[in-house]
Amino acid sequence: MITTKLKNRFKSFAAGIILDKFAQTEPNKAFVKNDTADFAFQVNPAGIRAGKKLGIFVELGYGHRGIISAGLNYKF
Repeated sequence: MITTKLKNRFKSFAAGIILDKFAQTEPNKAFVKNDTADFAFQVNPAGIRAGKKLGIFVELGYGHRGIISAGLNYKF
């Protein structure tokens, strides 16, 4: 694993519950309301972050957030 002051590699796993509230209205059709709770997970076997406090990251994995996730983050 490569770790420096400006760059580090990581792995992550997350699991939880997604609460969805759905309502649909269409002309000449009955009002449809659906509230669901589903299991969600994300497994990222490979991730890299660059930066000290403000950084950018890219994660490769599988789950609710998709196959590739990237963005900015800030460490307090």
